[in-house]
Amino acid sequence: MPDVDVWTLSRLLSTAGRLVEQAWNAKLRGIGLSYAAVIALDALEAAGPISPADLAKIIRVQAQTMGTALYRLEANSYLRREDHPSDRRSHIVTITSNGLTILNRRASWKILCSRIWN
Repeated sequence: MPDVDVWTLSRLLSTAGRLVEQAWNAKLRGIGLSYAAVIALDALEAAGPISPADLAKIIRVQAQTMGTALYRLEANSYLRREDHPSDRRSHIVTITSNGLTILNRRASWKILCSRIWN
């Protein structure tokens, strides 16, 4: 087992972040979501129709990471992907009514995840 007493602050924070994300994913998996998906849906609700690249910038992740999360959300009908009106090479993503419905269940997530460390 590694000696965490000699870890740098950045390594400790990085490890803590991964552990929190893994715990959230374990709890959210039961309702078909992941931590990344929740962040993407929440940002998409606030931003409105937006390109995946711009959404990635808002969330501060790489475009490839965003693409994976958006693909899963689209497969679950939580968002809709449409052609960009002025750029044929790009798309616009929009939250759907199913996406809004799942976001409106945030109170139940708090109950679900309140036991995250138990």
